[in-house]
Amino acid sequence: MMQWQAFCSEKQIRELKPLFGELQKVLEGLETELMDFQIPGRPEMEDGLKRLIGAGGKRLRPSLAWVCYRLGEEQKLPVLPLMCMLELMHTASLVHDDIVDNAALRRNVPTIHSQTNRRTAAESGDFLLGKAMEYLKIYRGTGINEILADVSAQMCRGEFSQMRNLYQTAGQNVETYLMQCRQKTAYLIAASCYCGAAAGGLEQAQKEALRAYGEGIGIAFQLKDDLLDFTADAEFGKKRGQDLRNGIFTLPVLYAFSKNPDPRMIQLAESREKTESDLEQLLTYVKDANGIEYTLERINAVTSEAISRLAVLPDGMPKQALIRIAEALDRRKV
Repeated sequence: MMQWQAFCSEKQIRELKPLFGELQKVLEGLETELMDFQIPGRPEMEDGLKRLIGAGGKRLRPSLAWVCYRLGEEQKLPVLPLMCMLELMHTASLVHDDIVDNAALRRNVPTIHSQTNRRTAAESGDFLLGKAMEYLKIYRGTGINEILADVSAQMCRGEFSQMRNLYQTAGQNVETYLMQCRQKTAYLIAASCYCGAAAGGLEQAQKEALRAYGEGIGIAFQLKDDLLDFTADAEFGKKRGQDLRNGIFTLPVLYAFSKNPDPRMIQLAESREKTESDLEQLLTYVKDANGIEYTLERINAVTSEAISRLAVLPDGMPKQALIRIAEALDRRKV
């Protein structure tokens, strides 16, 4: 279930306790709904998916949808099916990402492909997407379906872009990478906010403000994740240098290449066979070129811009919760 401690201080949690208490009850219903499926004849697939879903996660996207929904005075549409759709879409993308990255762990449990095979894992991700689509009929004619369909396409484009650029620096720069962040991560978070607001009956200007807010914190969240490649420990289940080893060049790396181009480091980064010594050289190079510092500055900038978008919304606990989540991204351990 949603672990608000990851985003808010103890004092802030106490201040917003009535809202978080209400959300916690809704999330309990979400957990039940997410686990309510069977896959006859495919016990390995069913077990793998239930293990992954049961491992939890922050449930950030459905939680944001619910908080934005609570901003509305006229909550006209059911929100739980939307929350399920968002979490299923997100989890499906994680299953597919794990296959591409050949990751052994997700949420500190073994990935599906590591326990079965790549085909079963791919089919598992497809099953989750199919399960998500079962909810679409509820929102026919509201615009929510179109938003989520577009986001699904954008997520695929982001993944294709990353795969196309593996181990290649040509054609990649800071701005192209930020677009990839939007496609792979930020657009779904933005859609969570927008669609939650739509279900809550908010005005168009407010929905657009929440979409912009969601995109901003989505970029910040992805950039924080990028920094794990330089500061990761066992708590996050990600090794230092993992992205670099796999030929994925994130913002700190691309900034370093642009500000302090070093042909030897670029050649080393593009190599498919890197030693531990190679990785340490690259990590040191990025740090010395202020790639980490620059990324932190971008996180602060997009977070501040996201918070400013909330000015058009009514004051109250839902708005304060959104502000706290955005602010906490600057303080989140990476």
